[in-house]
Amino acid sequence: RAPVAWVQGNPGPLGLLAFGMTTCFTMFIVTGWVPGTFSQVVVGYAAMYGGLIQLIAGILELIKGNTFAGTAFASYGGFWMGYAFFRTLELRGTVGSSGAQARAGTALYHGLWGFLTLGFFVVTLRKN
Repeated sequence: RAPVAWVQGNPGPLGLLAFGMTTCFTMFIVTGWVPGTFSQVVVGYAAMYGGLIQLIAGILELIKGNTFAGTAFASYGGFWMGYAFFRTLELRGTVGSSGAQARAGTALYHGLWGFLTLGFFVVTLRKN
């Protein structure tokens, strides 16, 4: 089946930029380069740019017929939307952000995404 012609541009760079920029903002908090209050900025950025824009880039890649890039961008878009959602709940005090249970949940969340990333890495070695 031929790719749809109305998607003219390449959504890949947009998806990569959204992922990279959002990851850098998160890294600034994790490393302590900015105060913890900056996390409120990162939550909005993660939801909209890291999440929504990557999801759109993933959908456009799927429309173009690029299954791997579409799956990767849409998945990481979902990751950033989930991250923003959980951080919003923490910032509002709806869920706890400290304690063994919260740390275990965060570790599982990031661990599973790390495992998915490893899977994507293996696929790229075979694809290229």
